[in-house]
Amino acid sequence: MVGLSQAIVVNPYVQDVTASSAKIMFETNTGTTAFLHSGPTPFDLNRIAEATSQIGNGSSRIFTAYLPNLSDQQKYYYKVVLGNGIQSNVYHFTTLALSYK
Repeated sequence: MVGLSQAIVVNPYVQDVTASSAKIMFETNTGTTAFLHSGPTPFDLNRIAEATSQIGNGSSRIFTAYLPNLSDQQKYYYKVVLGNGIQSNVYHFTTLALSYK
């Protein structure tokens, strides 16, 4: 794998959304560092979380980033930035409503 630059091979996608948190996952072709930038607008992604990774297939790495302390029923925007500067597109999700019983 000499000369292989880290690239996103599976775009970021949302897992396990609740009223106050979300988990974002994505896959790269090699493993280094990756960060999730998120915020209330596509132009204000000032919240940064380092993603953790596990070995995927071959040299790939599957990354996970957690976003805690979110507000319910709010739209959040996010993108992935790899250690080499490669960035994903900007995506969004909406947190769930609080359930009262």
